[in-house]
Amino acid sequence: MAITLFEKDYREQWQESTCGSQHPNGLDSSETMEVCPRPWGAGYKRWIYLRGIALLIHDYEFHHDLILKSKPHPSCLEFGFQISGDRIKRNGNSRSAGENFVQWDSLTGETAQDQARQRILQLDLHGDSPSQLRGLIPSNDEQLPPKWKQSIKGWDCQPYHRSGKTTPAMHLALKQLLDCPYQAFTKQLYLESKCLELIALRLEQLAEVENSSVPSHHLQADDIERIHDAKAILSEQLDNPPSVPELARQVGLNHDALQQGFHQVFDTTPLGYLRDQRLERGRGLLEPRQMNIQEVATTVGYASQSRFCHAFKRKFGVTPRSYCKIPQIEPRHV
Repeated sequence: MAITLFEKDYREQWQESTCGSQHPNGLDSSETMEVCPRPWGAGYKRWIYLRGIALLIHDYEFHHDLILKSKPHPSCLEFGFQISGDRIKRNGNSRSAGENFVQWDSLTGETAQDQARQRILQLDLHGDSPSQLRGLIPSNDEQLPPKWKQSIKGWDCQPYHRSGKTTPAMHLALKQLLDCPYQAFTKQLYLESKCLELIALRLEQLAEVENSSVPSHHLQADDIERIHDAKAILSEQLDNPPSVPELARQVGLNHDALQQGFHQVFDTTPLGYLRDQRLERGRGLLEPRQMNIQEVATTVGYASQSRFCHAFKRKFGVTPRSYCKIPQIEPRHV
């Protein structure tokens, strides 16, 4: 059985459930907490108000599917990180565990569904608008996507939404933020630094994606098939792949056609795909802790451990050694 609520009723139910509830120790004047209505499930929403940023931590689980119908939210900047649980949205901006998003100026309402019997653990960073970042980010920074430059300057406030995968570096910052060991003003400074770190990592990820566009060319069905063949060859020969000219020769394309077509179909170059697949495989080999870093580097085709470590940090934001030390984030209730 699904529960359907409008945003106003949803918020009122949380506030009513919170009245008279026992809050955990450690809340200070900069924090508020709302408790999940008991008929719905268990958990909380915790607001922490920092300088220029409102941090919201969701941690709850519903007994039944809950469908929430929300109104537009103009002039609101939000970075969100879904740590566990899935949120389904009818406008197509659904979120799954391990994903993040950045958005502002939602000028249309939305319908979102939280599924029953799954822990929702999500961290949101709220600001008034993109222009709030004006003092932190130079609007003339060449790495910024054009839409961000315009919005930070206050020239463009059109709706914006982008999703991405949460990187190991983001995961580590989220873990450190949730497990903050400090109190009072030290806690405030620490949380602010971690929020800014998450914003920086997300903007870096965004800039890499939006500034890597390549002009599109019409591809014939036969060309697309050959490009998929090239991808399959690289996947099968990660440890000893052919050069790009040799790969192009094997699939019957010239060098430029392979480069441009590969980017158009897979949003990366052949070498970029090869590097990413090697590093993803390397990350998978590190997780069981059964191989040391040198063994992993050799297995995925790197001539030296140092090159593997440099490439790994460039892609994931942490070194292989630090990645091995990242603990799993465990959701928690009040």
